[in-house]
Amino acid sequence: MQRIWSTILCAGLLTTAVAAQEPLSLPALVDEALRQHPDLIRAAQRWEAAKARAPQQDALPDPMLQVGVERNPIFVREIQVVPEDHQLLPPDQGMGGPVERMNMFTITLAQEVPYPGKRRLRRQLAEKEAEAEAAGLEAARNALTAQVKGSYYDLALAGQGLEVVAR
Repeated sequence: MQRIWSTILCAGLLTTAVAAQEPLSLPALVDEALRQHPDLIRAAQRWEAAKARAPQQDALPDPMLQVGVERNPIFVREIQVVPEDHQLLPPDQGMGGPVERMNMFTITLAQEVPYPGKRRLRRQLAEKEAEAEAAGLEAARNALTAQVKGSYYDLALAGQGLEVVAR
């Protein structure tokens, strides 16, 4: 697929150069391919995203705030104990009390704190992933450069072949 893309790119640049009456130069073709190839653009964006993730891995997780209100009924009822045999009286014979409401307000703030060293290790892992993306980008650049050069020399060979046939 990349071979096809680089051939199409070289052919497009060739028609542009022919239309502009400019001689083709290999460095110009390589620069143009490195600037416009969609795979390289995506690889560069992945590398930028990986670099941006590294500092985030060192941060603490977001704190959590919870606010709550509860209204619970409380039945106030006194129970009488008969002193001689220490038995409870049934509720209807005891002294009953009024029903009261208890309002309970809660505010909770929680912060997760990872085990010591985990944040540093996460950051180092993210930095290594960014380095891997950078290496992948460089490998893609090298491969594309090789493909453009191969297509350029194939095109030059075909041009020389046409000159030989024309003689």
